[in-house]
Amino acid sequence: MRFRHAIASIGRIGLTVGAAAALVIGLATNAQAATGTFRYTHEGGGEGQWANPPDNVCFPLSEPDNVDNGTDKTAYLYYGSDCAGNHVADLPPGDNMNGLSELYNPETLRGIESVKFTD
Repeated sequence: MRFRHAIASIGRIGLTVGAAAALVIGLATNAQAATGTFRYTHEGGGEGQWANPPDNVCFPLSEPDNVDNGTDKTAYLYYGSDCAGNHVADLPPGDNMNGLSELYNPETLRGIESVKFTD
């Protein structure tokens, strides 16, 4: 009988520790995301957006013409699709940029293709 009681107690402790860990990890994840919406439009009229994008995750942009950073994090714009190398421009929270379709990498002849958010 004592053995069953001990196993039940260990199970409850494990459940409590697991729930606490999930709560802490969940809160840490939320703290590492921008709050707000990043919007972009293309010269031809297409548009897209990301709400509450996570930090340090690369998002494809596909050569936008206009971007609007409605988040609370800085948006870093890159020529490549993988956010590699130096960023081309940084867009502070609440700022926007127009005429991006005219920016291109002279070596590859490619425009802005990705964005990443961070403090």
